[in-house]
Amino acid sequence: MKSLGMVVLQPGVDHKKTWRLKVTCDGKGMKATNDSRGNVPCGALLSINMNDVFTDFSFTYTNNKTYQYLIKCPCCKCITELSPDKVPNFVKYVAKSKTEFAYDEQVKKEKDKNPNYERDLYKKEDEPESEGNKGNSYIELE
Repeated sequence: MKSLGMVVLQPGVDHKKTWRLKVTCDGKGMKATNDSRGNVPCGALLSINMNDVFTDFSFTYTNNKTYQYLIKCPCCKCITELSPDKVPNFVKYVAKSKTEFAYDEQVKKEKDKNPNYERDLYKKEDEPESEGNKGNSYIELE
């Protein structure tokens, strides 16, 4: 006997297209960045979707990346950090992918200009090269 296979009785919802979150423009998490740019949070109530979310990251002392999920207010251009527990994994993945791609492109450009780019990232800025520290220009973790 021939099997008919699975039949869809009612199509499901594509959460990637329907995910939305209400956010207030408060500048939390990015106060230093907003202050340096002269942006003041306007308090607008925003309904965002996954395309509005972007990330920034920093490295911890163990060289692990810590991600921040951010939005930029269309009214005042202020950046607000979102709580990671309110951002679903598929939105985090898309936001991280955009950021990683941009970061990789920037590193590639810098490497084309300076072959020692990655090594120079860890160079001590305030320490002049002397006979004692030549060849040892990396920050030592204690």
